[in-house]
Amino acid sequence: TDQSTTPGFWYLATDDWERARQRFVTTLQQERARGDLSSEAELLTRLGEVSAWFGDWPAARRLAKEAATAARELGEEGAYQPSERLLLQLDVFEGRLDQATAVALAEAERFERLGHRLATASYLSAATLARASSGDYPGVLETTERAAAQLLSIGLVEPLGRLDPAPERA
Repeated sequence: TDQSTTPGFWYLATDDWERARQRFVTTLQQERARGDLSSEAELLTRLGEVSAWFGDWPAARRLAKEAATAARELGEEGAYQPSERLLLQLDVFEGRLDQATAVALAEAERFERLGHRLATASYLSAATLARASSGDYPGVLETTERAAAQLLSIGLVEPLGRLDPAPERA
């Protein structure tokens, strides 16, 4: 059977949250049955994200913490962990805006010093969410611009933003 997580990401991209959840649960179960824990942190994070979108924040937090533990057990402590970003997003959803902003900015600066542009942009995104939620619109612009610069520096751009304008008709 196909064990790829790719369909799960397709389902996320099309807002088919239940099918995404089913795909990630099935993949996690298959990998655990084989004794392969290399994707456990990622799969638990994805399941946490789906739980957050369903509004089940306690489940999302539990899954994100399990993902962080799984990453540590694989020796990935200190590396970029999407589960940590998810925990910050949950802090924002639950109203801990100042704390989430401070942690997200500190992590963005840490990863920027390490040269990890994608992680930097990810944490800047979390800071932007917290700032938007608290009404700090100048802060939103600042973190959005910084995140965009990080993404642009590694060649990630909005695909639709690259389209040429429609040709003028005579």
